Amino acid sequence: MPQSIFPAVKKSAWQRLLQLWHGNGSFRGFLEFAAIGAVVIAFLHGSNFGVLKWVGSAVGSKIASAVTSKDWTARPPMLSDVMFDGSYFAARPEPLHSKLTFATIAIQARQSGEVERLLAGTDANDPSVQLVKGTAALMSPDPRSYSAGLELLRQAARQGEPKAMAILGLAMILGHGGQDQNAELGRQYLQQAIDAGDARAAHVLAAGYFTGWAGRVDPVAGAGLMRRAAERGDTDSMFQYAIMLVRGLGVTKSAVEGEAWLLRAAERGHAGAQSEFGLARLIDFNRQLTTDAGPAITWLSRAAEQNEPDAMFALGMFYTSIKPSTGYSNPVRGTGLLETCSRQTLDSRCTFAYATMLENGHGTAIDLVRAHAFYRLSNDVKDTSEGRKRLADLEKQLSGGDLAKARHLAQEVRERYMAGTRRPVLGNYAPVPTPLDGH
Repeated sequence: MPQSIFPAVKKSAWQRLLQLWHGNGSFRGFLEFAAIGAVVIAFLHGSNFGVLKWVGSAVGSKIASAVTSKDWTARPPMLSDVMFDGSYFAARPEPLHSKLTFATIAIQARQSGEVERLLAGTDANDPSVQLVKGTAALMSPDPRSYSAGLELLRQAARQGEPKAMAILGLAMILGHGGQDQNAELGRQYLQQAIDAGDARAAHVLAAGYFTGWAGRVDPVAGAGLMRRAAERGDTDSMFQYAIMLVRGLGVTKSAVEGEAWLLRAAERGHAGAQSEFGLARLIDFNRQLTTDAGPAITWLSRAAEQNEPDAMFALGMFYTSIKPSTGYSNPVRGTGLLETCSRQTLDSRCTFAYATMLENGHGTAIDLVRAHAFYRLSNDVKDTSEGRKRLADLEKQLSGGDLAKARHLAQEVRERYMAGTRRPVLGNYAPVPTPLDGH
């Protein structure tokens, strides 16, 4: 972790908050993004925490492993990592294109039983049809259906279908449905998919060479595959390859080239890259390398629009704590970002920060019932002594009826978040429509 260029001094609440948060950010595990470094520089342009009661060690607690983990090295691969969507069949003629698209929507909506109906009348030997039917069969708890699905995917793979190779490869590695694992055969299928042009297969196998599930730890092979995926336009791979370049993981270390790949991913809409690029610009502002926070705000705002929690938290804290004299202070907007982050992600930093705003009336009206609810949500994700203290203090001030309201609100926010995470990847399609034959 890069050291501050400033002499050691007593850290302000903002410094402690950002230091702890950035030390536990989205990719701060196996692939720490060292180009950003620790955001431990004071806001030399001025911060105003007089209205708050921050205790940095509590606020900086990063959501542990719940909610969403973006660290692709922290978990085994999943079939969804190489999954196709409706756009995959854009080149197929009608009416096959529509039927394949609607069948894919059914899979994403977890209505795999609809696939046979939606693909009625199609050529059973078509590799795209075999891909979709085979993938749907893998969702079945029946081992016989699972085995039939594998056979359909093998047939599609023999006809050169890249996604069938990729899904079959992961199925072999994972050993779903009572089937024995076969890591070597799985790697072979993934490599075939890569050679056939599947960027996601390259991304997944690259992760396997960094974590070891691919049979060996080989950062050079992993970085090479990640670059192939990045060059094929996969934005997740662009982001990860940027980190590898910055850290020198499997490649010659190059912060300049790494930032170039990061910018490519950000420009193509990758929320994590936009967030990290914005944070880099924010460091420039913090260090007084520039008096213009506009670039940082622009990139962080783009990431925040995609509900990227690091960006929403950073931007929310920036707006609520920067002194008015800078021209950037906007407590109402900052508090609104923290509320959105809290509701959309249940990120423990955002919920704690938003609760503190509610408790102190900064950027919003004082509301101790809501403050208790969001402190509870924060502490449910990451238990801290400060969180427990805040809850205990509020419980002394609130009536039994108000505490019941707070508990109800916390449960309501939690349930709405959980319902949102279960939405189909391709959107809200219920019931699955039926394509019109001949159209």
